[in-house]
Amino acid sequence: MIVNRDTQISDWSLIQMIARQFVDEGEDSLQYAVIMIAALVVKPDAERIAQLAGYPQEFVDQVAARLNESGLWKNDFTDYQEWDHRTLLGRIRFVQDLLVAKGKLFRTGEKRRGQYVYVASAVICRAAQHA
Repeated sequence: MIVNRDTQISDWSLIQMIARQFVDEGEDSLQYAVIMIAALVVKPDAERIAQLAGYPQEFVDQVAARLNESGLWKNDFTDYQEWDHRTLLGRIRFVQDLLVAKGKLFRTGEKRRGQYVYVASAVICRAAQHA
């Protein structure tokens, strides 16, 4: 996904437009999508994203922590998969990253066939309990 920073539309309008390409208005996933996409537009800065979106800082911080822990946010840039709302694979990749934001999946640092491995967050919790 390419974000054109030279456009005349506002950052907020751009974020909402992109989010709605993946998530329908009114779905509970929309807030998570907005946070993920905002990081593409204004960098992964939880405080700035909370202000821009009008979301509670605590909520954005929780989502940001999951994205940071999974390596999807790294300092001042994002490391998302290639999203494309027009293709099945592109939508699947978006949903995988969205599920990380929601705390359902965790992206490991491991790659198989050039793609990151995602595991259920419950698996990570059980492994930590037995360690």
